[in-house]
Amino acid sequence: MLEQPLKLKTDKSQALHHQDREAYLPTFRRMPIAFSKGKGCTLWDVDGNKYLDALSGIAVNSLGHAHPAVTSAITRAAENLIHVSNFFVTEQQVGLSGRLTKASGLEHVFFANSGTESFEGAIKIARKYAWKNGRGGTIISMHN
Repeated sequence: MLEQPLKLKTDKSQALHHQDREAYLPTFRRMPIAFSKGKGCTLWDVDGNKYLDALSGIAVNSLGHAHPAVTSAITRAAENLIHVSNFFVTEQQVGLSGRLTKASGLEHVFFANSGTESFEGAIKIARKYAWKNGRGGTIISMHN
């Protein structure tokens, strides 16, 4: 729960934040801004105020908002596929795997959506490697 009410500038911001508190689980404190659009490293709130996006969407939008090449690539991709599980092969994934192995000098790549999936993938790779080399073992994880 929020300890103090947010100081919101306008009725529009206040209405959006009120609706947000009704439906979104408050596991962290939201900032008193409601963004409506972005271009490059600039964001605008619902009241038309301009901001520098120094977070880049927490490092997700490294090329900025509404970058023409990214927008075009997303549009082209969405016209065919949005997401396919790693249980299946796509031309795009095979092409990217090849480009990444060539650029990195590594033999293989592993695609993951999050740090947790990356960690899980590393455990699976370690187990497979041990099994392949006649070595069993137990995976031990620790906290603190």
